[in-house]
Amino acid sequence: MSFLTGARIKIGFFLREIWRENLLDVHVYYNHYKHLTEIYANMIRPLGLLCDDFTLYRPPDLPQKKEQLGRLLKNRVNFVDDKIVCINVNASPLCPERKWPKDKFVKLIRRLLDNFDIKIVLIGSPSEAEYVSQVYSEIDSNYGNKLINLAGKIDICMLIELFKSSGLLITNDSGPLHFAVMVGLDTISFFGPETPLLYGPVGAEHTVFFKDLYCSPCLNVYNVKTALCGGDNKCMQAISVDEVFDKVGERLG
Repeated sequence: MSFLTGARIKIGFFLREIWRENLLDVHVYYNHYKHLTEIYANMIRPLGLLCDDFTLYRPPDLPQKKEQLGRLLKNRVNFVDDKIVCINVNASPLCPERKWPKDKFVKLIRRLLDNFDIKIVLIGSPSEAEYVSQVYSEIDSNYGNKLINLAGKIDICMLIELFKSSGLLITNDSGPLHFAVMVGLDTISFFGPETPLLYGPVGAEHTVFFKDLYCSPCLNVYNVKTALCGGDNKCMQAISVDEVFDKVGERLG
């Protein structure tokens, strides 16, 4: 795609094992041992520029989107007084093995609602709504407004406004994790097939669960980001409900 733009100078990453380097004029080494923020910041070095601040840009407030979100959550959530915990049980179709098991999410959510005065909001895209609904339906209905399913009902801008009003995000390795980091929301995330050393959030306000099994991580550009286990993601199964609950309890303190 970069080549077809017809740009006079094309700068991009290269690996000597992949032929695409021939389509670039200026090669930028892709160092697998650096965090992704540092890797991408290196793209501007050929321009004589150096990035030494990796702080993510916080998006501006969108009152209209927050108002839409408020109407959707009317009489269910008070953005000022309620302690909101968002939970993302999804991961993109690129590698579904990145999902923490559904039954573990169900057990964790029940324990959190039984032990803390919080509101839990389940999130997800329209394509993920059915899977989230399965999780939602397996949790006792007597929690009322303490458990809310917004999967498929809000867009990205509304999701970001929700994160700005929340206290914590619990999530698999997926896009919402990075949106949360961008707005300054504390996170607890699960990694296994992918490495948090490259893609995990950085900072004391972020907790990453990663068991570092011999087969983990297994995703890379040489196997087309395909997990070796074919669905039997022992790296994710090894993360227990108890240890996650304890860490969430510390955060909710």
